[in-house]
Amino acid sequence: MLLNLGPHERAAEANATCAAQFKPQVGDYMITDFSPRIAPFQINTHVGYDYLVKLENIENPFLSLMFYVAGGVPFETRVPVGSYVLKYVAGDKWCGPNKLFGNQSLEKGRRILVFDETLEGIHWNSVTLYPVPNGNFATETLPISQF
Repeated sequence: MLLNLGPHERAAEANATCAAQFKPQVGDYMITDFSPRIAPFQINTHVGYDYLVKLENIENPFLSLMFYVAGGVPFETRVPVGSYVLKYVAGDKWCGPNKLFGNQSLEKGRRILVFDETLEGIHWNSVTLYPVPNGNFATETLPISQF
C-alpha cells in the first residue's frame, strides 16, 4: 500500500534556534511496544530533511514505536500486529530529544494504519513522507505537544 502523507514542509517548519546536536542513529529511536514485530513497514522520505516517525497504538497510546529516518534513504523495519496512528516531525537540524528538530507542530495521518495477520498472509504498510501523484493518506497539523 502506497500512502502519501502530504507536504513534509509543514512538519519541517523547524525554526530551530537551538544548537545542533549529534543526530540519533537511523532505526529504532524509542520503543514501548515490545510485542513480536512481524509485519513489514517501509518509510520513504525526501532528501533534505530527516524524520522522526511515531506509530502510536490506537488502543493504548503508551504502546508506540518511534524511528529516526534519514532523508532520501528508504527505511524498512517490522512492527507488531495492530492498528496505529502515524505521526511525524521533520527537519534538517537535530536539536536533541526534548526539542527534536525545533518543531512547533507535527503531522498526523487521518487514516489508521493496520498491520495484521490473516490466512492470506501479513498485511503491511509503506508510507511516503512527501507528495506523490494520487496519494491517498491525508494528514493534519497538530501542536508538537501531541507528539
